Parts: sequence; C-alpha cells; structure tokens
Amino acid sequence: MADLGDGARLSGRLNVIFLELPKLPKVLSPEEVNNLPTLLKWCKFLKEADNPRSQDLIRAIVESEEGIMKASDTLKNISDDGWRW
Repeated sequence: MADLGDGARLSGRLNVIFLELPKLPKVLSPEEVNNLPTLLKWCKFLKEADNPRSQDLIRAIVESEEGIMKASDTLKNISDDGWRW
C-alpha cells in the first residue's frame, strides 16, 4: 500500500481504508436504510449519532444492524456516566 500524496510505502501487511465522512450523502430518509450497504450505515451512524436532527435516521440504522445497535448502546452507556468523562 502506498501513500497517494508521495507514493511512500505505508506497509506490506496493513490495509488502510480511509472513509471520508463529510463526503457521504447529506440527506437520507429512514425508509432508504434497508437499501444501504452495511459500511454506509456505519459511516452514517458515526457521522450523525449525536445530531439531534438525524435521530429518526439513526434510529432506523440502529434497528437494521445488530452491530450498530450494540455500538449505540455502548455510546449511550458511556454518555450517561458523567464520571467517565
């Protein structure tokens, strides 16, 4: 794998994938969630989980993927425990 900037080899054993969250589609309705690939669901969750305007979309994503549901539960537990901050 090589750095696209200067072509320097990063690693022969590691595959790094960069996900540019700001480049995700801006508007998605909860009805469209079932047609999204799992990776895009994760990206939308990571980008919008704390956005109050996106809660319907996040709820639909969480309900559609068990792994995201577990991540959401963990995020809520951590957020609720003020002493951890």
